[in-house]
Amino acid sequence: MAPPSGNNMTYKFMPDGTFQQYGLMQFTYATCVNSYFMNITGTYTLRGDELTTTPVDGTFDSRTCGGSQGGNRRRRWCRYTRSGYREMN
Repeated sequence: MAPPSGNNMTYKFMPDGTFQQYGLMQFTYATCVNSYFMNITGTYTLRGDELTTTPVDGTFDSRTCGGSQGGNRRRRWCRYTRSGYREMN
């Protein structure tokens, strides 16, 4: 039986003002599972009841099945840096 579809987003805030953000989105079609992963690090500020995050570095990965080549494929398709998102080959 294939894993269920769903998503999850987790933040971890450290006392030094940095954070880590992890995410997973997963879609299941019959026995084919497509998964998308996110891992971002950065800084945060808390002023009153307002939390502001500033991403510094991170990656976005995918694992897909099927397609013309078949099988399970993994691709790191985007990286976040201070200057913004950059597509990767």
